[in-house]
Amino acid sequence: MSARPSDARAGSGWSREAFSPLASGAYRRLWTATLIQFLGMMTAGVVRAFLAFDLTDSNTAVAAQLFAFGLTLFPTMIGAGVITDRLSRKTVLTAAQLLLMAQALLLGVIILSGLLEYWMLFSQSVIEGFAVAFLVPSRQAMTGQLLGGQGAGRGVVLQQGAMGAGRILGPIGGGALVGTVLGFGGVFLLVALCYGIAAWMTFGVPGDFRSEDESRDSFFGTLAAGLRYVRGRPALLVTVITAYVVALTSIPYFVLLPGMVIDVFGRDAFELGAITSASSVGAIAVTVWAAAVVHRPVAWQLFLGTSFLFGLVVIAFGLAPNFPIALVIIVLLGAVEMGYISFVLGLGMAYSHRRYDGRVQALIVSSFSFLGFVSLPIGALADAIGVRGALIAEGAAGAALIVLVVLYSRRIGAAEDARVPADEERIRALAADGTE
Repeated sequence: MSARPSDARAGSGWSREAFSPLASGAYRRLWTATLIQFLGMMTAGVVRAFLAFDLTDSNTAVAAQLFAFGLTLFPTMIGAGVITDRLSRKTVLTAAQLLLMAQALLLGVIILSGLLEYWMLFSQSVIEGFAVAFLVPSRQAMTGQLLGGQGAGRGVVLQQGAMGAGRILGPIGGGALVGTVLGFGGVFLLVALCYGIAAWMTFGVPGDFRSEDESRDSFFGTLAAGLRYVRGRPALLVTVITAYVVALTSIPYFVLLPGMVIDVFGRDAFELGAITSASSVGAIAVTVWAAAVVHRPVAWQLFLGTSFLFGLVVIAFGLAPNFPIALVIIVLLGAVEMGYISFVLGLGMAYSHRRYDGRVQALIVSSFSFLGFVSLPIGALADAIGVRGALIAEGAAGAALIVLVVLYSRRIGAAEDARVPADEERIRALAADGTE
């Protein structure tokens, strides 16, 4: 039997498929804005974590910042998804970027004035959580409107490549710059500049990007419709469940990076930036691969497999005997993490109709707020039993829970549902069943 033309293209032109969204000039502008925004965000994250540890000498204090982030992110994110599906996605995204710029600028001025206290870092995490709650679903939904069809999932995955590049350049650059005349305060002023440029570029993307949802339902009616839609698609339901499982277990490994680098290995801010950046070396290549396969049937199995592998590699990182070996393992860990993130966001777009993008993405991304909640007990656990023991515990819990998710997905037929296009016919079928 001869191969179908689509199969031949899949075998020889996977890179062309992966990068196809970049053919759009508007998408390239949005992608570049995303890269610059992530560059600032990843720089701020590693420098803020170092400052928190330096001020308090406590893993719990570092984790508490993520707790503050999640405390704001989760309740805000659900509402942000509804707002994103009712207003201009571009306006929402630009406003969120400007808020990030303002809070980074304020923190930079405070540090340069010599007035920094730990509670200020905590407060900034609260503000950042609020901004990110609007930023993510609006950017994903905007990408869906720009590209449509199969391009939507690929476009979202390629944005994770921008995040990976930001994670390489931002942390190591921030770690190096804090030792220069700029210091911690100057680094945050540069971060504010990154956010400002990103906002300017985003606002310049042509188009209004208002939602396709013509519903006149109330705020809660719109929210309820989105929840019914997810419940009616087993593939989306399992994707959301997996997102929460991984956020509660494997992803919080990075909360313990400062303690691992500073306490266990006896290194400083530069090495902390280096190991954070190293986690993204493999991530970029994985992003390209994920963009090429996210709309293929095998993506479902790859998504669940990557989620399981994530936990195992976290265990391996906790067992690393020294800093050089930890650097090697963190490259693999970053690749697995980015593979998981690419699939969970990309499949969320692939399985969802465009009218629900904001709400579906908000449900998925709101899972990341839970890593903020769990990071506080993880930090306390690390202070009690050691960083290595905490890493091993969270990795083992993540792998075990994914096994249960896989069993549940088979029970409700999620793999079969993943093959159903997210089109108007599907929505009409859900409506006929009383789920929409």
